[in-house]
Amino acid sequence: MAFFLVALVLAVAALSLKAVRFLTVAAWIIAVLFAVPLGALPYGRIGRWLPPQSVAARVYIWKYVADDIYQRPLTGIGIRGPRDLHFKIPTDADAASAAYALKGREARHPHNIYLQTGFELGAIGAVLLLGVGLAALLIGA
Repeated sequence: MAFFLVALVLAVAALSLKAVRFLTVAAWIIAVLFAVPLGALPYGRIGRWLPPQSVAARVYIWKYVADDIYQRPLTGIGIRGPRDLHFKIPTDADAASAAYALKGREARHPHNIYLQTGFELGAIGAVLLLGVGLAALLIGA
């Protein structure tokens, strides 16, 4: 899928660099602002058919991290906080699959920079991440 996305970006870039810059800025804004709500969504819908050793494990971690962000939404839990929490995936992680690979195992970080920023630094960190990304995209042009 990443190959086709890159091919699409290159095709659009061949036509218009301004369009690519606009799409990149829009994608950055969407990724930063909607990481938490989107991170909480997918497990129930797509996570069950993915192999547990693959993407499903990360999607499951994203769902729990996204849910935990709402406990301290403004300031987060602090830098490197997830490592100190020793977050364990609950043993009821996937009741439909007794062989779920990560049941009871520790997840030291969310495996997603947008969710990790929201979890560690809260909304303040997310706004800073958004600003740094936009500055890099717009000034570097």
